Amino acid sequence: MKRLYIIGLVTVFLTACHSSPGGNPAHSAKVNDVAPVNQASRHPEQEQEPGPEREELSRIKEVLSKHAAELEEKHHIKLLVAGVGSDHIMVKVRRSGDVEQTVPEAELEAWKQALFELVGSPFPLRLSVQTCCTAEAGVSGKITSFDKEHNRILIVSAFKKNGSGPDPEATWLSLAEDGVLITGGTKVSTGLDASIVGREAKAWTTGLMLQSYPRQASALKIEVE
Repeated sequence: MKRLYIIGLVTVFLTACHSSPGGNPAHSAKVNDVAPVNQASRHPEQEQEPGPEREELSRIKEVLSKHAAELEEKHHIKLLVAGVGSDHIMVKVRRSGDVEQTVPEAELEAWKQALFELVGSPFPLRLSVQTCCTAEAGVSGKITSFDKEHNRILIVSAFKKNGSGPDPEATWLSLAEDGVLITGGTKVSTGLDASIVGREAKAWTTGLMLQSYPRQASALKIEVE
């Protein structure tokens, strides 16, 4: 006997409870306050008297340059360079006459006073003095030629090259008006001539060199072997 099982389907309706609608609570963006930077306390600067204006410095430089011959005649000061710095005058000088004699401190101070008197009042000055012949000679080699027209000699080095090229270092040298010429250990006053061609020599220049080839300069001292 067949048993029929009637399975009753009971539909259970579950009533879902809906939670009341509502979004997540909005989060307010945090604004980070920037802490104020503590500035270092400033100490009041010490008051200083203002220096001469640049126009005044330029005027002083022009006065010195204009009276260079007077400085040399009266005080035996050879003015080499006069320039204008940010708040001062730069002056480079050397002794006129005995180029190898050093300048003692007392005489250097007298030179400063001579510059101030020429301008009419003291001014911010940076003074340097060129000394001759205490360092190694800047030019050395064999005298290969004498230029009578320009009264100068050509010294060619057997060891130094002209820059990175194959040519030897060569320099045309004239002798400054108060320059010293020594030949064979003796100081001579006859000046440059062709008799010293072929001999070894070394020279100390005024510091100004024309960078042609050969180079060109004026010498304060030339020693010929």
